[in-house]
Amino acid sequence: WAGGSNYTADFDGCGLQLSAGAMTAQANAGPDTDDLFAWSLGGQASVAGFSAGFGFSKGEQGRGGGGAGATNQINSTGWTVGAAYEIGPYKVGVDYYRGVGNPNTVGADTSGDQRLDQAIVSGTYTLGPGIRLVGGVFWYDGESEGNTVENDGFGFATGFKLGF
Repeated sequence: WAGGSNYTADFDGCGLQLSAGAMTAQANAGPDTDDLFAWSLGGQASVAGFSAGFGFSKGEQGRGGGGAGATNQINSTGWTVGAAYEIGPYKVGVDYYRGVGNPNTVGADTSGDQRLDQAIVSGTYTLGPGIRLVGGVFWYDGESEGNTVENDGFGFATGFKLGF
């Protein structure tokens, strides 16, 4: 089961958006398996072309089955903050994300928490009604405690966003 709620308001040119959601799922992996529960919160405020926002999510399953005392946990926390400025057809923004989760101890790295950091600088240009050119440059760094698994780098992406 999952559900969520959004609130959007405009106060004489100052915008406010809030969101909350939660989900639960029954585990069918055996009697020693905990059910999954996850929730999230988010918000954004805007004024005069500037906007800033945040998001937070947490998911917990506790312990899982798998036989022989194995655990297959899904416990994670993630948060993000970002800001943007829009003037005319142009919009630029920055965003930072951090996620931390415990390892899946069945056939995966078991040395400790896994972490992902990611930052992005993005931009859009409105070509016409419903047509935007979008692009961004991003950096990411992911690793587990003990540096047994590491993945980092940077990249860029571009494309068109079509809205009807």
